[in-house]
Amino acid sequence: NISFPAIDRGHRDYIQLRLAVMALGGYFGSRLMSNIREDKGYTYGISSALMGALNGAYITIQSQQDHAYTDAVVEETMKEIERLRTKPMDELERLRAFAMSQLAAVLDTPFDISAYHSLRLTTGVPEGYFKSQQEIINNMTPQSIMETAYCHINPAQARISIASPS
Repeated sequence: NISFPAIDRGHRDYIQLRLAVMALGGYFGSRLMSNIREDKGYTYGISSALMGALNGAYITIQSQQDHAYTDAVVEETMKEIERLRTKPMDELERLRAFAMSQLAAVLDTPFDISAYHSLRLTTGVPEGYFKSQQEIINNMTPQSIMETAYCHINPAQARISIASPS
């Protein structure tokens, strides 16, 4: 697990940061999945998420792999973070389509709607958050994703924890 402290939901860049973290490892076509799973074959799955809580947030990146690949997975993950921070992305439309489909799923069923409202109450999701997400997804650019990642994902703040069987 690699984690970073993050800005909270009240910060103006929070939704944009969530999209940057999604580009990194939040869906099957993400950078981490493409590189570490598909290209290198180091793991069956790797993912990242921006976890917002009532009093703060953090970024988490998780994977499971054979112990022999642990150092390589950490190294490649940090390379992908640096690439996200310094090079505009090519896969913006794929990210936009995924983000919009995820957003639509939030209000898909009565249970989903109930869960959304429960989440709003327990984690401090601000009013207008749903609409703000739509606007930001529609207006994001490769440059805005890169700049947000550069400002809010600091490799020097990475906390790495590795668990291995004894």
